[in-house]
Amino acid sequence: MKALFPTRALALFVGIGVIDLVTTAVLHAQGLVVELNPIMNVLIQKSEWLFAFGKGMTLFLGWWAMRWYAAQNRDFVRKASLWGSAIYVFVWSCWFFGALVSQRQPAAAEVAPVSAPAEEPIQSELTFV
Repeated sequence: MKALFPTRALALFVGIGVIDLVTTAVLHAQGLVVELNPIMNVLIQKSEWLFAFGKGMTLFLGWWAMRWYAAQNRDFVRKASLWGSAIYVFVWSCWFFGALVSQRQPAAAEVAPVSAPAEEPIQSELTFV
């Protein structure tokens, strides 16, 4: 396992990415979410499978680069993976909960009362010669 994931933090980072990939593809296929990443949005609009391939490749390439660099500086890979995981979850949470708040229906008490129709403008009978 150490050969695949030199640090547990790298496994965490890749795991979060895989969970994001699967949930986004499944929920998008059901029409429940919109991909906010403009690059991935192009892929997911064409096909969830194309999105999964593109996202999977970015995860694979990121994992491969971090695994390779861990041989030179394992501590950096651990810290970068932990920070990356925290930022990933933070950004995803902001997008997710921001979308929930923006789609929330106002409660009855929050609905503005309907105002009376505007009065007709007063017409003047003055004419200018």
